[in-house]
Amino acid sequence: MDLTIRHPRFKIHDWAGSRSKIPALPAVSVTIITLNEADHIAAAIDSATWADEVIVVDCGSTDATVTIARGKGRAGGASRLDRLD
Repeated sequence: MDLTIRHPRFKIHDWAGSRSKIPALPAVSVTIITLNEADHIAAAIDSATWADEVIVVDCGSTDATVTIARGKGRAGGASRLDRLD
């Protein structure tokens, strides 16, 4: 049985014969910093659905950026929305 890990975050290591547990991959967070990006925020959030967590930080948008980001919610991949005013 080949238990060799082939992943860019790890050096290649043969765990066969080792009693150590195979390390888990770390969680990955994506932070999207926005200011008046209503035309692009939905696509940006959708492009980061592979991440464990998506954090949107709005810097005082006056357009629909915040509304769209809130609408994406967990279903669209956004985990958190922070607003900096």
